[in-house]
Amino acid sequence: MFFQSLVSLWVIFLLGVEANPQLPPPTGHQKIGVLHLEVVDHTRKDLFSPLDNRKLMISIYYPTKEKTVDAQPYITPVVASLFEVQHSLPNGSLSTVIDNSKIAARPLPIHNTRRLLFSHGGGQSRLIHTALLEDLASHGYVAVSIDHPYDAAAVEFPDGSVIYRDSSPFTTILLDNWYRQRIDDIYFIDNITSDLSILYGHPRNTHPAAVAGHSFGGAAAAGAMIESHRFVGGFNFDGAFWNNSISGDAQRPFFIMGGPIRIPAGDTSWDSFRAAQTGWEREAIVNGTQHFAFTDFVALVDLLGLPRTPEIEAFVGTIGTSRAIEIQRVYLRSFVDWVFGRGNGGLIDGPSSEFPEIEFMPPENELNGASG
Repeated sequence: MFFQSLVSLWVIFLLGVEANPQLPPPTGHQKIGVLHLEVVDHTRKDLFSPLDNRKLMISIYYPTKEKTVDAQPYITPVVASLFEVQHSLPNGSLSTVIDNSKIAARPLPIHNTRRLLFSHGGGQSRLIHTALLEDLASHGYVAVSIDHPYDAAAVEFPDGSVIYRDSSPFTTILLDNWYRQRIDDIYFIDNITSDLSILYGHPRNTHPAAVAGHSFGGAAAAGAMIESHRFVGGFNFDGAFWNNSISGDAQRPFFIMGGPIRIPAGDTSWDSFRAAQTGWEREAIVNGTQHFAFTDFVALVDLLGLPRTPEIEAFVGTIGTSRAIEIQRVYLRSFVDWVFGRGNGGLIDGPSSEFPEIEFMPPENELNGASG
């Protein structure tokens, strides 16, 4: 297959699993393919391993022309084991959960393909946003989820090597290095996916990408927009801004969605960021959510049959699984539809009777609405 000659294709997932819990089904009409790839930036040394070129793992979710999908366990073994320990989940439970994608499926030819790049939260993984990004792909987008080694919980590579998160004490220098590498990772992945040769085997016409992230990844999405005009819009799921993103101007549409409790407590960076914007921006608060309601963890609670204990509710909130996943999917898709000229953006412009739990904060700068 041309995929294997083009890039190192990593298939480490188990086969033949029956009756496994499965991530929520995508809502679009397209079946989904996925590539899990190791990519190396030969122009850049790793800040945390200065003798080595920066290498990453990415997952590309895309519409496929194939009619059936053989889903696989979607979290790699080391990451699954690590998260089970960190979050007190039953041993071996995460490895049983399957996705909705087919590895190396033939991509569906789409004219002027639209891309979204996604950056995970600090100490997390590119894989825990699979339900969100699969859904986007089912609606015709190409979604690229990026692992950030030394800031991700663990990154597994095709040769079996693993890079764990840097365990140094938190300092401004460490956070700045993580942040800088994240932004440069986003630019690198944008460069190598810009014509989608990595997926189709030949160049295709594409639009400039949108960029999004959760937690620290949301700050990096903003930072990437502030430093470059290459992206059409940005989306931050519940992330405090950092460094230049606190008061920098993205100049293009940016949407913030989060829970009613700021992370970290008392953080004011959303206010500072919004006040600095000259482009369209909105902030939406989803009542009933906690920080990890904007990840797959909110779905995994139900899939693994975990009781809604106070500890679980402190992790994902009181919001129901299906509602949390629906909100993630619908609002991100409404935003990217609008910035790519495929929708009027009415849902993201203000309150909706369909989603009464979502409260919009007044715009810092009175501009035309998305639908105006």
